[in-house]
Amino acid sequence: MNIAISHGATTMYSSPAPVERLMVATIDGIVTLEKSSPGDWRTASSVLPGRHVHAIIEEPRSHTLLAGCWHDGLYASEDGGASWSPRNQNLPPSLRSIYSLTAVPVEGRTRLFAGTEPAHLMVSDDLGVNWQELTTFRNIPNVAQWRFAGEPFTGHAKHINFDTANPRIMYVCIEVGAFLKSTDGGETWTPLAVPHPDMHRSVIDPRNPSRIFTTGGGGLQLSLDAGSTWRQILSRESAIGQYPDQLMIRLTRPDTMVLGCAEFSPRSWLDGRYAGGAIAKSEDGGETWRQVRGGLPERTHGAIEAMCQVELPDGGAEYFFGTTDGEIWHGEDEGERWTLIATAAPISKSIHMEMLTGNPTTPLVHPDGTPWLPKPQAASANL
Repeated sequence: MNIAISHGATTMYSSPAPVERLMVATIDGIVTLEKSSPGDWRTASSVLPGRHVHAIIEEPRSHTLLAGCWHDGLYASEDGGASWSPRNQNLPPSLRSIYSLTAVPVEGRTRLFAGTEPAHLMVSDDLGVNWQELTTFRNIPNVAQWRFAGEPFTGHAKHINFDTANPRIMYVCIEVGAFLKSTDGGETWTPLAVPHPDMHRSVIDPRNPSRIFTTGGGGLQLSLDAGSTWRQILSRESAIGQYPDQLMIRLTRPDTMVLGCAEFSPRSWLDGRYAGGAIAKSEDGGETWRQVRGGLPERTHGAIEAMCQVELPDGGAEYFFGTTDGEIWHGEDEGERWTLIATAAPISKSIHMEMLTGNPTTPLVHPDGTPWLPKPQAASANL
């Protein structure tokens, strides 16, 4: 099994043994780390240079590795990540910014879904050799308002998830604009009435698929009825952080949850060049949270942009996260004790790393040419 941290793909794994090898999606390809001795990790390889990788998954039947890239489409590896080839032959050039990837079993085969920027949903039944668009995905009343606050100012399909009991029920987060639900495998879609439209990811309770958490620029939200009604758990005023993004729920103990968040939302990064990343933990189903500091700084300078949880046979779990500064951290003791194990190119969603370095390569202006200044009260103020 290949374990990876990437912004728009798998975050929760079960492994028969502690992790010895970790793949990391960066803005300059995929870095693979290997553990040479307890607590000692080395960089074993670096592939796909120049590609900004957003999502890494492993197809469970063939063990094919798939990487979705911003602007560069899909790449596949059939030799454990040693070599890669593009799979974009009928993926439209305008939809080759892949934000999210996931695979699900359908009638004895694997169906691959890719969420793109602009926000479209593509599907493949042959691991990306051929693609078709699920056109009804955009038959939503407010689709014209789906919008991202940075270049190219269009919303993206940031995260794709499935009901743990019925894979025909699926959810897609649109940043910024909607949380969509399908009950027929993606043929038709319904927007759910969430408290805030800046949707980053959903996490579904493995015991009870009606219990759904979502993160995003509006905070941490919870539904107990499969998305019909919602309650805000953490608001933007929370001491844990204004900007919750990475969220994991223990598969064997779903009341235990780990959250990666930023102290401030991205617009403020433009002025302060500081995100204030933090890890928080809940052991009562998300009702209360505490910040975890074992081995961590009080706050990381960069944002926590990718994270994963690995459940082990002894009932324990280990964690990994990566930041926009390129720091890669390893969490042991149920995420209570952390160690910086490597540094690499930035691990970042689209332009987040540029906002923190102060040296953007994409225009930080609105389409009308006005400067992109902090407006914390605006619904589109988050990234």
